[in-house]
Amino acid sequence: MRETLARNEASDFMKGIRETVKNDVKENANVIDQKEISYSWVKQQLEKPTPKKIIFIKDQVFAINDHLSYLPDVTCRHSFIIRHPAQAYTSFKEMIRYRLDPDGMDWEECHVGNDTPFSPVKDFYKIQHKLWQHLLETSEVEPVIIDVEDLLTKPEVILPKYFEKLGIPFKESYLQWEGSDDFIRQKWKGSGDFVLLESKTNVFLGL
Repeated sequence: MRETLARNEASDFMKGIRETVKNDVKENANVIDQKEISYSWVKQQLEKPTPKKIIFIKDQVFAINDHLSYLPDVTCRHSFIIRHPAQAYTSFKEMIRYRLDPDGMDWEECHVGNDTPFSPVKDFYKIQHKLWQHLLETSEVEPVIIDVEDLLTKPEVILPKYFEKLGIPFKESYLQWEGSDDFIRQKWKGSGDFVLLESKTNVFLGL
């Protein structure tokens, strides 16, 4: 795995991409130095007072697994997006193929269990259930669960119901997504060059 990623990083393709975003990384206020990010730091940021009425945060469940004590001690609503395993793992494999090889590793050669030791592939659903159970026991309000296929096929039906469940006024504009590079640069905060790099590669192809 490490050798494959090293070859990927050494490729002319990735060198060109990183050279392209190098100056943007230095100048972009949304890029956070990864050395500053820890569980306690993130918890502190989430607990800071803010003039904003609503903040949406998207994360992977396995990122907080075994560190549930760092969930923020502020009022929040948790939502789970679920997907059938056959679709979820197929999509994940498609992503990994392009993460390991910018030209796309051969489908048969890619084994998500062996090629992603950094990710608890076999326990994705078990970890989600663990957090869901924890929230049932510790939160006053039950988490919201959305099936991704319902969201993808009927967003005009699911999103209004979701916002109603959260007690947030819904706007028709929420059904539109401006996913341009400029929009991502302005709005998406993250660590390292991830913010700018992902929008220029095929890493999420197929998701």
